[in-house]
Amino acid sequence: MKQILHRLLVIPFLIGVSFVAYSQGVTSSSMNGRVTDNSGEPLPGANIVAVHTPSGTTYGTISNIDGYYTLANMRTGGPYKVTVSFVGYDTQVIEGINLVLGEKRNLNFTLNDNAETLAEVVITAQTDEVINSGRTGAATNVSTETINQNPSINRSIEDFVRLTPQAASGVGNGGVSIAGSNSRYNNITIDGAVNNDAFGLNSDGLPGSSSGAEPISLDAIEEISILVAPYDVTKGSFTGGGINAVTRSGTNDIEGSAYYFVRNENLAGKTIGDDPQKQSPFFNRQYGARIGGPIIKDKLFYFVNVEREVAETPNQIRLVSQSELDAFGGDVPANVSNISIEDAQSVRNYLQNNFGYDPGGFGSLVPERQNTKIFGKLDYNINKDHQISFRHSYLKATDENISRSQNSLEFENNGYLNDVVSNSSILELRSRLSDNASNNLIIGYTSINRERNLDDYGPLFPMVEIDTDNGTTLIAGSQRSSVGNELRQGIAQLTNNFTLFKNKHTFTFGTHNEMFDIFNSFVNRYPGHYEYDGLDNFLNNDLGPNGRFRVRYSLDYFNDRFQPVDLRFLQTGWYVQDEFQATEKLRLTAGLRVDIPLFLDEPNANPLFAQEFGRNVQDVPSGQLLWSPRFGFNYDVNGDQSLQVRGGLGIFTGRVPFVWISNAYTNSGATTSLVDVRINRGGDNVPLYPDGNRTYEYFIADQLGVDVNDPAVRQEIESRQSNAPTSQIDVLDEDLKLPQNFRMNLAVDTKLPWGLTATFEAIYSKTINAIQYQNLQLGTPDGSIPTEAGRPTFSNNQINDNFRDVFLLTNTNEGHQYSFTGQLNKSWSNNLSAMLAYTYGVSKDANGGTHTTANSGWEFNPTPGNPNTVDLSYSVWDLRHRIVGNVNYRKEYANFAATSIGVFFSAQSGSPFTFMVNGDLNGDGSFGNDQAYIPRDQSEILFGSGGVPADAATQAQQWAELNAFIERDDYLKENRGKIAERNGARTPWTALIDLRLMQEFKVLDKNRLQFTMDIENVANFLNNEWGRQYDVRFNTYNLLQFTGFDSASGRPVYNYSDRPEAWTINNAPSIWRMQLGVRYIFGN
Repeated sequence: MKQILHRLLVIPFLIGVSFVAYSQGVTSSSMNGRVTDNSGEPLPGANIVAVHTPSGTTYGTISNIDGYYTLANMRTGGPYKVTVSFVGYDTQVIEGINLVLGEKRNLNFTLNDNAETLAEVVITAQTDEVINSGRTGAATNVSTETINQNPSINRSIEDFVRLTPQAASGVGNGGVSIAGSNSRYNNITIDGAVNNDAFGLNSDGLPGSSSGAEPISLDAIEEISILVAPYDVTKGSFTGGGINAVTRSGTNDIEGSAYYFVRNENLAGKTIGDDPQKQSPFFNRQYGARIGGPIIKDKLFYFVNVEREVAETPNQIRLVSQSELDAFGGDVPANVSNISIEDAQSVRNYLQNNFGYDPGGFGSLVPERQNTKIFGKLDYNINKDHQISFRHSYLKATDENISRSQNSLEFENNGYLNDVVSNSSILELRSRLSDNASNNLIIGYTSINRERNLDDYGPLFPMVEIDTDNGTTLIAGSQRSSVGNELRQGIAQLTNNFTLFKNKHTFTFGTHNEMFDIFNSFVNRYPGHYEYDGLDNFLNNDLGPNGRFRVRYSLDYFNDRFQPVDLRFLQTGWYVQDEFQATEKLRLTAGLRVDIPLFLDEPNANPLFAQEFGRNVQDVPSGQLLWSPRFGFNYDVNGDQSLQVRGGLGIFTGRVPFVWISNAYTNSGATTSLVDVRINRGGDNVPLYPDGNRTYEYFIADQLGVDVNDPAVRQEIESRQSNAPTSQIDVLDEDLKLPQNFRMNLAVDTKLPWGLTATFEAIYSKTINAIQYQNLQLGTPDGSIPTEAGRPTFSNNQINDNFRDVFLLTNTNEGHQYSFTGQLNKSWSNNLSAMLAYTYGVSKDANGGTHTTANSGWEFNPTPGNPNTVDLSYSVWDLRHRIVGNVNYRKEYANFAATSIGVFFSAQSGSPFTFMVNGDLNGDGSFGNDQAYIPRDQSEILFGSGGVPADAATQAQQWAELNAFIERDDYLKENRGKIAERNGARTPWTALIDLRLMQEFKVLDKNRLQFTMDIENVANFLNNEWGRQYDVRFNTYNLLQFTGFDSASGRPVYNYSDRPEAWTINNAPSIWRMQLGVRYIFGN
């Protein structure tokens, strides 16, 4: 009876904790090895005890019948003292062992038979993080010492991920790309618990980054590991890379630190250009303190960190008069906008004079950012077999969000305040169940709440977007996606790993589960969104020939304007693994993992869509078994750790940003609908309406020909709620699978003369499941443009008049990435270390996944013709060439002082982008996805306007300018007669050198005073012409503007606006910045 009751209680518990197997990280390290005598015979029953000397935490076991032992779930860091004893043999002690995060340190012991006079042999440990039997795939470990010594003005985890040769920033649309993959496909864990922005609005994947904040202070981080190809099945939930961090813990000594960092305009370089100017006043201040120590010696410890950041960062782009722009002759400085003061003022005057609306200024802009981070942790050694820890982190961050670039101007009232609050609690229990078994349990809950606030940004007004003839954009009115925008994420998680040690085998049986509860209020374009084709058209209240008007409205308009979405999603993951010490030299790892995603909610039903398209919007993918077998090996060729061959292969299942999934819930056609008027699709002009809260009402009133307050308007809106007109529908493929890829690597690590360690590593990944968007409203191509390599065209981009666009999120298996890395490491005995690496990497895909809405994911994915078919081409995350180096040196002198120098260097071959046509060239209904044809000569292109070719002189002039531009660009020059490849072009090489200087003085006993100076972009510090960083907005450049087809020949007619280059200098990162810091350290 008791057993039956126990099982009944266990079943609902297992069901309740089977959440989502997205991402688990490691929190500990381990030791393993073999104990033998002088003749190499095993010593079963030898006693092995490891003591973490700072905290007194003890780990112990005995060797098995074959002499093997394993110590699991050990605290990272050290130093450790390991003692091995056996009756009748000398006791052996190894001191000074430091364990890196996730390391499986192999320590073998040979005891001397000395029955008459027993002795203790003490050995000082020698650490080699590169050559050890626990490594299989590519990985980078960042220690506390590395964190302290290296430059990091932003004090962010990302500043240390860049030490990984296969990682790169500056590609894609933000964040760090690892192994040529989307930054959103990385998995970030802190203390073993997921710390991703699961919804996926932040390209770097971190919660709080939308407000410019880190989720946790760098002072609370003890160690970071970056995994590129781990073949341990307990590590997963990424198809990019795994980024794991563990936090500090208290020890038997009370130790802590108080610190203050500051930077401002006096600690930064001048603006970029022929006439450099001092930057506008700004500041950034970060200050805080940490303390840790014992509550009960050797038993109970605490650690607390509090940090505050306040910053005001001006936008350095300034507007000048049209005459000044003309004087630049096309060579406009990087800090000067291509939009004139006169044009900006004309927009502001028009809105004020005709609508009584002030869009705000366009001059100096100084957004403010502030955040507070609080972290606390308790560690309790229950007994020698069990340790438990609990930690909680809190983040409160706000950020005034408004951006400007050289070719884009947002008026002040187009901004918004981003407000983020995050809380995360984690409980971890590490247990030694016997000499042959251990267990690790992690339970956690994280909440992330984000809201956009428009209270300080004027009255609600439709967003106005004006595309000018010279490729610039002016944006006024309320930010279209921020009204009523609120996101709340709750993430519960449970991980349990049971490990069994049997002879030469280490068996792991585990599960990782997460459940996401997401509340999303998002009605894009609620206040209305006007896109004007030219400034003159705007000033005449005319959308223009390629203009567009959109407004999204609730189908319960008068009761619930936003109709938020609740989405619950869970995934459970299970895995089993065997680590086998096949011989003294060879270690094998084989495992199998299965992830099972489960959707707990369905989108609202849309019977009309099901009838017309034969698809049910409620058919969401769920319950698939996603298998991930993996195999890894490590071979110590000579048996002395001088030459190591390692590698493996396996399948990795990743995560998908929930924003991609939530689109199907928000845009099912049952809760909201969209008015979409396109002039080039036969739509009538829509005048600008004066009230962003009633834009839809004004539109209906115009259709009825009555005043907006007429009761007929409400009656018409209510009648349409049950019979909604055409609308955009987003739907999920019922067979949609999470991202998966097959990855393999092979590496050789070898010791060279002069104390060098060299690594040669090759990595290859093949896509199994990646995302792909299709528009089900688009027919099949029924035409072509013979003069442009046969580019296919469409005459019908809306095959069903009951709906607008219908976007299907599905999978493709097209895509691959590969890289080759060579790396050198060396550490000297005088506290000097250096690393240098070169990586060549290529990444190809069908869709880079840089957008958050289905509409944008399809509409702005460049295509040579048919956007519904897979076009395998270079990825926006393509790395190509990267060189990275790191040098650290510390010199102690005079018994009370020390100087440290840390240098980081990175150079890479720019970032990829695509040459595009502005306009709907192929007739698919999208104005932002047609790749440009590169003409061989003038006979292959017509110039003019409105589809009418210009006179011969104008044609010749525009061709001369375009031809000169093509000749200046290596990619265009080499690819004449072809349609430009997606992401085939690249910006120039960039190089970055960052420096940290630290001066330290001993104060009293065990106290230190540190002064630091971090310089970002040292090259620019040395010379204003150096250190340039380049940017192509949205990774696309409009080479040509399509104006229509020539009625006589049927050929496309283009307009060309000349520019010196496709890219602009990214002003902010191209200027050196310096940060000064002071820190007082006590207790160590």
